[in-house]
Amino acid sequence: MNKLQQLREEASKLLADMRGILATAEKENRSTTQEENAKYDAMERDFDAKKAEIQRFEALEKADKFMASAPEFEAQKGSVKSDDAYTENFWRYIRGAEFERNALSTTDANGGYTVPKTFQTSVIELLNKECLMRKLCSVMTTANTNLIPVEASRPQFGWIQEAAAYQETGLTFAQIQIGAHKAGGIIKISEELLNDSAINIEAYVKGKMVDGLALLEEEAFIKGDGNNKPKGLITGITAGITTGASDKFTADEVIDMFYSLAVGYRNQATWLVSDVFEKELRKLKDKNNRYLWEEGLTVGAPNTILGRPVYVSEFMDNELSAGKQPAIFGDLKYYQIADRGAMGLQRLNELYAGNGQVGFRIYKRTDGKLTLADAVKSFKMK
Repeated sequence: MNKLQQLREEASKLLADMRGILATAEKENRSTTQEENAKYDAMERDFDAKKAEIQRFEALEKADKFMASAPEFEAQKGSVKSDDAYTENFWRYIRGAEFERNALSTTDANGGYTVPKTFQTSVIELLNKECLMRKLCSVMTTANTNLIPVEASRPQFGWIQEAAAYQETGLTFAQIQIGAHKAGGIIKISEELLNDSAINIEAYVKGKMVDGLALLEEEAFIKGDGNNKPKGLITGITAGITTGASDKFTADEVIDMFYSLAVGYRNQATWLVSDVFEKELRKLKDKNNRYLWEEGLTVGAPNTILGRPVYVSEFMDNELSAGKQPAIFGDLKYYQIADRGAMGLQRLNELYAGNGQVGFRIYKRTDGKLTLADAVKSFKMK
């Protein structure tokens, strides 16, 4: 079951439960009780949050369909030939066997070739599982630079006398540009390994690509400065709170951080923290001497603080000292990751021949930006 289907089913169940509360009161010819009202209101808030998330997923699906039907994207897809002949010739090229050059598509003047479409898809799928930020944020594939419109102001409403004129209001929009930054490196494979037909060279290369790219991207998506790399989440975001001390924080400050985020984002928010922040977080207790920390209810489920999931990244500031940002809290789906075009791979026959190895230059393009500043806030040390 995909995420969108799961959300729709959960929203449908909430609606059914809400109708059930009202139906019970109507059947018994009475008004709803205070307890029933509280349950109904909680369900309604939960439904509104799921509705907003469903709408985001649906909007992204529409955007993907639009890009897939765009002429320039069709041209891009056409360059990534996915038929059996292309795939066979590509992996013959990788192993150093004879292959048909005309059957492959070049990616640049240096002689690299576009990887088969099925292979690229499997790399992205594995990367989405291995890179923490790809799990938590929105991910799309694009053929060219995108300008994403975001609201830059709120509409101005007011109270109106009977038959009086309505106050005119307008929305202003800003644009966030999603571009592409090249990431890549060189992997070396022994000649013996390439010549061993029993080795699944496709799986081997895929694993090495993901190993190299996952941490590189996670670091950029969190703390990148936007210079030849994506602009990360913590670069320039608003502080939710600033602690009273530079080397420690309190349970009250964590609660203040939670409520610094607007409720519309809070219901779907995630904590992204450093290792040292999590360690101190687990020690915090409320005024009744109960730990704020809650263990995940099932195997694989995230731990929570104040009811929201907590994830740890080695690229968050891993010290409690002046000016550091060891944690952020917000709806990370508003951070947009965009993979651009096709991946490339070039075989380097001579560079490492003296060591009995063959080098492979691997590269892909991606970008990432926070599209709504209010959706994520940082926990800053004094």
